[in-house]
Amino acid sequence: MVLCFRTAHQEEKNKIIELWQHCFADPPAFADWYFTNYYQPQNTMIVEENGQILSALQLIPYTILLRGKPFSINYLVGMGTWEYARNRGLAKQLLTYSLAKMVTDRKEYYTMLLPAIPPFYAKMGWAYGYDLQQYAVPANPAPPVPYQKMTAAAGKKEIVFFADLYRQFCASYHGYTIRDNRNWQAILQDLSLENGHILFSAKAYLFYTKKEGGITITDCAFTSQTEFAFLLQKAKEEGSLSSFSSAIALPQLPTLEKPQPFMMGRVASVPFVLQSLSYAHHENGQIIWRIKDPLCPQNEQPYWMDIQYGKVQIKVIKNQACHCLGPTVTTIAENAIPLREQITIDTDIASFTALLLGYRSIQQLQQEGKIKGEKSVLAYAGQLFPPCQNYIHDYF
Repeated sequence: MVLCFRTAHQEEKNKIIELWQHCFADPPAFADWYFTNYYQPQNTMIVEENGQILSALQLIPYTILLRGKPFSINYLVGMGTWEYARNRGLAKQLLTYSLAKMVTDRKEYYTMLLPAIPPFYAKMGWAYGYDLQQYAVPANPAPPVPYQKMTAAAGKKEIVFFADLYRQFCASYHGYTIRDNRNWQAILQDLSLENGHILFSAKAYLFYTKKEGGITITDCAFTSQTEFAFLLQKAKEEGSLSSFSSAIALPQLPTLEKPQPFMMGRVASVPFVLQSLSYAHHENGQIIWRIKDPLCPQNEQPYWMDIQYGKVQIKVIKNQACHCLGPTVTTIAENAIPLREQITIDTDIASFTALLLGYRSIQQLQQEGKIKGEKSVLAYAGQLFPPCQNYIHDYF
């Protein structure tokens, strides 16, 4: 039978729900909430054979900040295949199809996911971009501050306050989601589903749920670690809370273990990403990028990146018309580029993504044997893409 790759139809929602429930051990209340608040057929990619949906995934639109610029991206969630259809390579094929649809139809050139099977996604070109650190709740009392407690039924005034504090909190970080009102409504609805509560002061907020196993922090932001520490202790008074996880460094709090990587990203269109960034404060220079990509052949074309006086040109090194995915990219003959070998960088799409995210430096990638090039061109790439302190707290 011939496999058909396409977006889902409106009337297929129940079939997608059945597949989701088959693949994931989510409580029914969560599945109901998710498919009420997030599911859209146009965001759902499927593999069909003989009229039967074998595999599906969903691309949830988000905006994140990359190198100082907002990027329209998606979270890839719900990648699942019926058990009887597994071990046929459907996941890889569906990912290939979805990446192409992202670029050509959706104009999304970057994707993220919380991996259930990290080695599989690493093999497909995804790279870690964030670390999760486990912190101990301070044993010593923090200075008390005025605070309030409320349920998840926050009003417009409170949402504006949380959103403003979140923006201030994220200002020092990179790779975070730029939340809009839809995102805040979904966060609060999820918290309400879990019968969660909110503690907040003038310079900190903390969303948490309380179950038999103890307190779980679901979201937080602050501009004062002292006020945040006080809210942690107030939450601890309501149940067992000895530690919590965060994707940022909190020097005033004791750590419990080494940070663990937990969120992966992937560039879908190399030329568009390179063309979209700002180079206003960088020196003139040139790089030829030769990137290996197991899913997107268009990314394997060599791209010549020329930065002059803060402006960038991206050209594919080719002597025929370019139909690469992404923006219009003109061509340039290989012999028209002087000193080609001296300005060429060889790497893979996962390493390129880690460099873009600032999760890995040029030096680290060199030591790991994942990037090659002349010393001068690697140093220039390191100036363009220095390491960053990344933060994220949105998982679907």
